[in-house]
Amino acid sequence: MRRRCRLLAWITAALCGPAADAGSIIDTSLFVSGTTTSLTLDSAKIATPNGRVNLSNSGSDLVVNFDRNSSNSDFNLTWEGAADGVGFNTATYRYVKIDIVAASPGLVDGTWQMYWQDDDSTVGGGSDSMIQLGSVTPEAGPFSIIIDLDDGGTNITGAKGWGPGTLDIFRLDLFQNLANRGESVTISAITFGSQLSSNPGTGRINSFRITHRYANAADGYFTTPHQIKARVWWDKYRIIDGTFLQPISVTVDDQLDYQAGSQTADLYVPPSYDPAVPIGIYIHINAGETARLPQNLEPVFDQHSLIGASPDQTGNTRHDPERFARALDTVTTLKKHYNIDDSRVYVGGISGGALIAILSGMLYPDTFRGIIATEHALSPLYRDRIAKDEEVREMAANGQRWSHILGKDSYAYDQLASYPTSWKYDAWFDHSEPTTRIRYEPLFDCYNQQIEGMGHTNAAPEVFERSLIFVDAPTQLPKVGNYSDWVPYAFRQDDPDTIFFSYYIDEESPRAPDPTINLAPEDDFDGDGTNNWMEYLLATNPMIAGDRPLVPLMTMIGKTLSLNFRAGAGDYRVAVHTSVDLNEWNTTGDGAQVVDTRINSGTTMGQIRYVASDVTASSFFFRPVINSQPPR
Repeated sequence: MRRRCRLLAWITAALCGPAADAGSIIDTSLFVSGTTTSLTLDSAKIATPNGRVNLSNSGSDLVVNFDRNSSNSDFNLTWEGAADGVGFNTATYRYVKIDIVAASPGLVDGTWQMYWQDDDSTVGGGSDSMIQLGSVTPEAGPFSIIIDLDDGGTNITGAKGWGPGTLDIFRLDLFQNLANRGESVTISAITFGSQLSSNPGTGRINSFRITHRYANAADGYFTTPHQIKARVWWDKYRIIDGTFLQPISVTVDDQLDYQAGSQTADLYVPPSYDPAVPIGIYIHINAGETARLPQNLEPVFDQHSLIGASPDQTGNTRHDPERFARALDTVTTLKKHYNIDDSRVYVGGISGGALIAILSGMLYPDTFRGIIATEHALSPLYRDRIAKDEEVREMAANGQRWSHILGKDSYAYDQLASYPTSWKYDAWFDHSEPTTRIRYEPLFDCYNQQIEGMGHTNAAPEVFERSLIFVDAPTQLPKVGNYSDWVPYAFRQDDPDTIFFSYYIDEESPRAPDPTINLAPEDDFDGDGTNNWMEYLLATNPMIAGDRPLVPLMTMIGKTLSLNFRAGAGDYRVAVHTSVDLNEWNTTGDGAQVVDTRINSGTTMGQIRYVASDVTASSFFFRPVINSQPPR
């Protein structure tokens, strides 16, 4: 159901009763933001003075059960002291948002009241500060209530309004109606904020509610031929740790029968995020149930302009469709609140979460454009049933890239080494056997790191960043404007003990290329006779021997010569010489014009045009001269 958000606005005068008008509906996408603070939802810490509610926790959510035998409808919760989340200066906060995950089917409309108190009576007038907010209508699915705490400027001592002071006690009376005895409501967050905004904000955001689903039911998650074929297996079997089959006890329909808003995610949004500029996403899937986004990756997300998100309820004890559905839901929700670059949505994970990341990328290549799998690879049981060559070819056709990160002695090495030869992009080799070269037909691009001393854990930031640069390269290469920025995206940055396949190796090469050397402009990394500088200018792959430009280097129509080079690069200079006899050359270069457009959408190529307006001969020759390396 569509998430709804209600604003209960009220204004009070000094020592006056509740405002008459309340309950206007505002935009569903609003969040409390600016300076924020949250109340604890630990059922053991919240007081229920009159005993008319019973509290418990479901994960991090607070479940409030209204007593079935209550003599009145005073269903209230009380927070007191800093340990409960109060004890803050009220002048900083204007709004409070209450996020409700679910309400029981029998819950009916009820009046809400709030009460606050501080020790010097500047907030709420001592013990006489109860404010009737108005009636709240429960929704069948998740919904939120935003309350405007501003009292219209009557911030004077003894006022019932929300004046400046240190809040000591906060009480909330929910759905005050005798008809609600025996009903329940589940609260996921109570957050005070200084302002409202259209997105959750930036920085670290814990317990970010996933309010939108990728599809409303299971069928919507399985629409392509490959997804439908994979579902046939999941409707019959559960694949345990990638090694054996177990007859299914819960159908895929039942696995994906859950309410939008019933999960959360750990979120990190770079503080530099600008809503006018699209940003990428990295989804991190864990082996456990808890949302856990590695905090040490935040500088990497800052550097590469990515939102990091880790959904909960994706642990190894769950069925595969449950796990990747929640990753898809997280992407769907983030797109509702942030300006997302669809070409830069990546998925990764650790251990069993990495396995689900691979499956997610293979089955949903239109959503996930790259995969970073740490300490896991795709086992033969999956490859024989769910991820066959046609899935890999579809993935490759979408330009998707993979990266595996393994410890030196990882059990996943054998899984990775056993990938079918039809998957391997051009060659597989091992540093221990540097002269061994086996050539395969190109298929998809994969970069694998094997790290000395790494255990069964998340990768270090610098290791993760190398893999991220690799999967992000197709979107970043067209944007680079100088050679030094091009190098990290054009060459894999490896440790000496890294294993990998997908290098393009010349058959005559005496050894595998070392990606930590031969990166200077005058070097020829792949040994094909075209140095790295020209590979950069022609937008070819410097690791593929003999790679050719997407468009011809030069074309000539009449007296107009067009030179096709990397669009947007600012570190090369071209002089165009003309001659009528190949002996004497006009070297002025007058008439050259840079055209700031790309030849084809999606390519990195642009044009420099030269019009030989000063040549009167009926036949003549052009000679372009390009600087041999970047300016120093």
